[in-house]
Amino acid sequence: MFKNLKMQILFLFLLISVISLILFGAFTQYFGSRLLTASTLERSEFAVLAMKHEFEKGIDESYKVINVLEFTLLDYLKNNPPKDKDDIDLLMDWLEPTIRQQAQSQNQSKTAYIYMNPELYNYAIDIYYADQDGNGIVTRQSTLPNDYFASGPNALDDKSWWFGPIETQGDFWTQPYDWVLDNGETIRFISITRPIYYEGELFAVIGTDLAYEIIEKRVQDYAEYNLGTSFLLNTQGETMIPNNSLISRELFDEDHLLFTSELSNGWTLGMSTSKKQIYAPLWRFQQLLLIIGLAVMLCVSILSLWFSKSVTAPLKLIEHVINTAQGNLYAIDLPESLGKRKDEIGALARALDQMNRQLQTDLMTIEFKNLALNKEQSKRKNIETRLQLITKTLEHSDNGIFITDENYRILYTNKTFHSITGYQDQNLDLDLLTAGIHLTDKQKHILTTKGLLQGEFEQKRLGDMLYPMQLYITRIVDEATYYLGLFKDISEQKIKDQHLNYLRFYDFATQLPNKVLFQEKIDVLLQTNTESSYVCLLINIDNFRILNGLIGTEACDQLIKQFSDRLLQYEHPHDLIARTEGDEFGVFYQLDLDEIILNHLTFLKRHLTKPYLLNDELHYITVSFGFSCSPENGATAEKLHKNASIALNHAKNNGKNQIVKYEDAFESISAENYELLKHMRFALEQNELYLHFQPQINVHSKHVVGVEALLRWKHNDQLISPAQFIPLAEQTRLIIPIGEFVLKEAFKLAEDFYKSNTSIVVAVNISAVQLKWDFLFAQVMRLKQVYTFPNAFIEFEVTESLLITNEDEAIDVIKELKRMGFLITIDDFGTGYASLSYLKRFPFERIKIDRNFIKDYPQTDDGSIAKLIINLAKNLNIEIVAEGIETLDQLEFLKQHDCNIIQGFYFSKPLSKEDLFAYIHKLSLSNT
Repeated sequence: MFKNLKMQILFLFLLISVISLILFGAFTQYFGSRLLTASTLERSEFAVLAMKHEFEKGIDESYKVINVLEFTLLDYLKNNPPKDKDDIDLLMDWLEPTIRQQAQSQNQSKTAYIYMNPELYNYAIDIYYADQDGNGIVTRQSTLPNDYFASGPNALDDKSWWFGPIETQGDFWTQPYDWVLDNGETIRFISITRPIYYEGELFAVIGTDLAYEIIEKRVQDYAEYNLGTSFLLNTQGETMIPNNSLISRELFDEDHLLFTSELSNGWTLGMSTSKKQIYAPLWRFQQLLLIIGLAVMLCVSILSLWFSKSVTAPLKLIEHVINTAQGNLYAIDLPESLGKRKDEIGALARALDQMNRQLQTDLMTIEFKNLALNKEQSKRKNIETRLQLITKTLEHSDNGIFITDENYRILYTNKTFHSITGYQDQNLDLDLLTAGIHLTDKQKHILTTKGLLQGEFEQKRLGDMLYPMQLYITRIVDEATYYLGLFKDISEQKIKDQHLNYLRFYDFATQLPNKVLFQEKIDVLLQTNTESSYVCLLINIDNFRILNGLIGTEACDQLIKQFSDRLLQYEHPHDLIARTEGDEFGVFYQLDLDEIILNHLTFLKRHLTKPYLLNDELHYITVSFGFSCSPENGATAEKLHKNASIALNHAKNNGKNQIVKYEDAFESISAENYELLKHMRFALEQNELYLHFQPQINVHSKHVVGVEALLRWKHNDQLISPAQFIPLAEQTRLIIPIGEFVLKEAFKLAEDFYKSNTSIVVAVNISAVQLKWDFLFAQVMRLKQVYTFPNAFIEFEVTESLLITNEDEAIDVIKELKRMGFLITIDDFGTGYASLSYLKRFPFERIKIDRNFIKDYPQTDDGSIAKLIINLAKNLNIEIVAEGIETLDQLEFLKQHDCNIIQGFYFSKPLSKEDLFAYIHKLSLSNT
């Protein structure tokens, strides 16, 4: 574009300046805006999370206060049901210390209260404690009159703390309101209150407060830190802070960045920052950048003009002289003035002049030698390339490599050779024997005659250390005879093979034989000593998993080691001792004719249950023994071990800490059930158990009104029938943890229904074992601390047989669950166990007709028994559910006789949780 170098330099400098300015401005705009946005969001997130942490402490503290009040009140009512006003006064006096203590422990407001329902006894009484002086002094509010509660909300006092929890039948957070304390101080509060129901009626409302001034101050403090505006929304999405509605609307427009987080009580915290405020520093920086860029461009233009003037003229002169020489550099003749310059151009001129003279001297010499040199270099390069390739290949080989002459004098060795043998490569004047590879005369004869020697040989490393070597030597005959050898040290491979073999047969922690080696050695003894009698004993440490959770894995590892050491110390040297499983050991020994087995095992049990010192603390354990004898209980290791396992399992299932000998009666546990029982112990840990839910349909509204939770077990990609594994779980009390798993999943679903405003009841089947051992009530109380929904969303199904076998114990638990608001149903009704007296004694809402009374209708059954049960339920005012309905005829029969709720394959099979919600949605769409 420009032929003049001067203009080219000027244009180039200006172009670089403009491009740099544009690129720098664009990058600054792009990354600066992203960085400022990210920084603002990060600060907002930190501020909101910090506020949330502060708020959650107050919310958690409030929930803790009302949970304590609720537990204390219900516990008193359970043992001292009130009958009149005097009982209520006694109750309030008894509750007063607890309310005082909770009020003083509440950091946010120092308040706690209970208001009794005046409609119960036409008598209003309350306790309201507030720490008004900040020094622990607590005063009591005077009793409110009856008409205060009957008058309802008004303009001055909406009483949402009283009416709110009654309407929602659960915890209720109020809007901010003013409250005048006894000392005349007016404080603005937000309250959390909870209704307490006793025998199905509202008994009282309990609660505590959060000081609204503290909430406002915390929100404002974090706003100052974030250089934005903080806000707080209630559960209806209304702005609580700030109070100015105009400012509140501005916080959520498109010119603001928002960051929000929801609190556990439904409030929403957030930060809002104006984009103009965020980008203001960036815009000021870009203005400054533009001014600096223009100044730099002006300076660059001036420097470019000066540079081109002082450089381009001398360079043009040098260019002219070189062009005049027409390529003969030795003929260049520059003006003397250029050589006298003291700058780089002068140095260039002098260098060109010196080059001119030197070129004239060397040109002829180079010309004569050029052809010969090129030819020699090409040949040498080819040879060196091949030698380097061969040398690198040999040096980097994993094998030791050597070359010797016919007398086994070493000509070449690689690095691996010396690293294996230990001999240094500086001393090459050695024969093969001196260098650490010994060949016998026989081996040399094989090499001479056959030209090849290979195999595994033992060699001696420098320092007289023996090691196994894999060796290969071949003879090469050219003008002379040479031997090429390759070898490898296979010591590590030998060690690995030995270690793998050890791990296959031995327990790493105790160095005892494992189950595989234990049974192999038993079979050898049984085959070699056919006339002798033996005892196969299995020992299990009771409650080892619980102990592992209490004292830790490190202490339990010490216990296993000390336990194995005691076995080794006590038993005879010729006995077989093994660790067959994690907390199980096996002992196999020959029985003396005069030995009493139980005496021997009793002494061994005492020895093993002496205290253990673990991490400087004494711990006590119990053990269970199961044993079998040969030949009466089996003639093979597999049979004896299996029978001993059955005896051990019998001991653990019947209280543990026992010595049990195998009996033929134990075969009532079939081989299949025995295997199932072993796998069932780990089914929960391996996530093999899950729930499906079968819908219960109201035949008139066509809506889902309930679902029954049904337990499923999938082991090794195979579904196992509940009829097969649930009885085993009940026999072994595994039903206790499994039942808690079922309850937890059912409570999760009930909470999902409640949060989605869907009134669907989740039914759970209750085992007799759960009621017998009183585990059910404890499990329910734990779960109610986690999940929040009305108790009427859960229905417990109990069978008729349970009422017979556990009557006294069951009725207490069932009544307590009923009192808490859970629904109770008799399952499989009509199977012949219960009498009508049970229907009157137990508080049931529903009964379920067993599918056997409808499954053959109308082919071989006229439905008379089902009709009788339906009429009985209607006369007792009990709702009835029919299960197992599969045909339209069965459905029409039940509708005709006023059975309104149906469960069965006619409507739906049991579904997964995801498929259940899809089914409910589809059914609701079809009904609209």
